Parts: sequence; structure tokens; C-alpha cells
Amino acid sequence: MCVNQKCIAVSDFRAQNNDCKNDCNGNGVCNNKGNCHCKTGYAPPYCDHPGPGGSEDSGPASSPNSTYFIFIILLYSLLFVLTCFYFQRSKDS
Repeated sequence: MCVNQKCIAVSDFRAQNNDCKNDCNGNGVCNNKGNCHCKTGYAPPYCDHPGPGGSEDSGPASSPNSTYFIFIILLYSLLFVLTCFYFQRSKDS
């Protein structure tokens, strides 16, 4: 990773900048701002309680499939409404 226009190993960076309390309780990593970035299932700031994951800097972690899931639900809802509309019009004719 690059820090101040110099390349250093990520492990060296973490060793130098591990300001996170209790090393994130083993449920996350210390980010470049000295805050825990928690795994999904643990809450910031110290990754010691259940929660959505993420950090105080970046907000909660999100599932990469959550947008896809919402899209599918909306698509099926639209198809259902259009189908109902079609059958209602054909019934009225």
C-alpha cells in the first residue's frame, strides 16, 4: 500500500498504526484512521457487540447482493401488477 507517496507492506503499516482498542477484539482490522473496520456481524467502534459491520469512518457494511435482492423484488412486484392489470382489462371487455 502507498503511504505518503511510499510503498510499504500492509503488515508493516498495520504494525506501525495499530491504534485500535484491543486489536478490534479479533473481529475486524485497524484501518488507516486508527479505527476498527468490523467484519459483518460485529458493530463498530470496537467490534465487540453484534452489528452490521463496517466502521465509524465508512458506515455499516452492506451485502453485495442486497441491491440485487431489492431489484428482483421490485421486478416481481411490477410483473404482478401488470399481470393483474391485463387480466382486469380482459375481464372488463
